[in-house]
Amino acid sequence: MGRETSSSDCDDLDLESSEVQQSHTNNAFQSNRINVVEAELEELTQLSKKQFDFDGKGVSGEDGAYWRSRKNNIENLINFGPIYRCLHIHSVSGERSEFEHYYFTQRRKQCQLILSLSPSQQSSLRNYGEFFSRVVGFFLVDDYLRHTMPGAAASGGSGAAAAASYYQSYLADLWGALVPRLTKIIARNASSCTTTGELLSLKHHCVLFERTMANLGFHTAGLNEMVESVRRQFSHLLIDQWRNRFEGIFKNDNYTAIRLESASDLTPELIAYPYCRSVEFTTQPYPRSLVFSPMVPQIYAAVGDYIDASAQFIAAPSADMAWTELEDSLNRATNILFTDCLAALLNSTLEAAETNLLRLIQLTINLSELEGACEHLQTYLHEHARPKFLSPASATTATIEDQGDEVV
Repeated sequence: MGRETSSSDCDDLDLESSEVQQSHTNNAFQSNRINVVEAELEELTQLSKKQFDFDGKGVSGEDGAYWRSRKNNIENLINFGPIYRCLHIHSVSGERSEFEHYYFTQRRKQCQLILSLSPSQQSSLRNYGEFFSRVVGFFLVDDYLRHTMPGAAASGGSGAAAAASYYQSYLADLWGALVPRLTKIIARNASSCTTTGELLSLKHHCVLFERTMANLGFHTAGLNEMVESVRRQFSHLLIDQWRNRFEGIFKNDNYTAIRLESASDLTPELIAYPYCRSVEFTTQPYPRSLVFSPMVPQIYAAVGDYIDASAQFIAAPSADMAWTELEDSLNRATNILFTDCLAALLNSTLEAAETNLLRLIQLTINLSELEGACEHLQTYLHEHARPKFLSPASATTATIEDQGDEVV
C-alpha cells in the first residue's frame, strides 16, 4: 500500500525541480555567454588585422609590402591571442585602463631585465647579436601591438586617439629611458675590447641596431654616442699598437744610409716606397745608394698600414655619409697618428741623438725624406681608401667629379 504524498513532499519536489530548471538555465546562459565571447573574440581578431592599413604606409613611410611581410613574420613567431583576449575581457568589464596600466608596468620591468647586466657582464659581453636582438624584439612586439590592438591605432575617434597617444607615450618614455643605459653598457664594453676585430663586430651590431630601430620609427639620435665610444676605443687601440711598432723601428734602425749591392737587398718596404719605384731609381745600376736609413720606408709602410686599418673601421657599416665625409674622418684619424704618436717619438729620438752628431745628421735627412713622402701618403689615402667607402659605380662617379673640379 503506497504512502500518501504530503504537502511538504510536494514542496520538496517543486524545489528540486526548480533547482534543476535553474541549473539548466544557468548552463544555457553560461554556454550562450561563452559563445558570445568567442564570437566577439573572433570579431576582435579580424578587427585587429584591419587596424593597421597594410596597403598604406608604416610608421616611417614604409610601403605596404614591407608591413605585410613583417606582420606575417611576427605572427608566425608569436601568438598574440592571449593579449587580445585579456584586452577584450577587461574592455567588456570596463577595466581596460587597469589592464593597460598593469601591462605597461610589467613591460617596463621586463625591459629593465634585458639591461640588468653586472659590470663584469657588461665588459665581457661578446655575443652582440643576441644582446641587441633581445632589445629589438622587445620593442618590435610592442610596436606591433601599437598598430594592431583595437583602440591603439588612432582611427576611431577621440577615444581611439587618446588610446593611441597613451600607447605612443608609453613607448617613447620607455625608449627614452633605455637609450642612456644602453649607451653606458656599450661604452663599458668597448673599453674592455682588446682587439680590433671585437670592436669592428661591436660597431657593426651598433649600426645595425640603430638602423633597425630607426625603421621602426624610434628616434635614434641618442644612439650616436654608442658608435662614437667604439670609435674612440678603436683609435686608442690602434695608436697603442702603432706606438709599439714605431718604437721598434727607431730602436732597431742603424741610422746609416742604405746601400744596395743587388736586387736581393730590396726589402718589401723598399719595393713599396715611392722613390724606389721611380724611373730615376730603377734605371740605376747596382750598387745603388739611398740617402736615408731603413727607418724611412718602414715608417712609410707603417703609416700606410694604419690608414688601411682606420679605413676598415670607418668603411664598416656606418651612418649615411658622403664619401668626402668618410675621407675627412680618415684624414682626422691619420692626423691623430702623427700628432699623438709619431711626433712625440721623433722628438724623443732627436733628443737622444743630440750627443751623436752622425746619428743626428742622418735623422735630419730621414725627416726631410719623410716630409716629402707625405704627399704620396695623401695620394695613397685618397686612391686606396675610396674603394673601401664606395661601390665601383659610385667611385667612378666621384672620380669624374674630381676630374671636373681639376679642369675648372
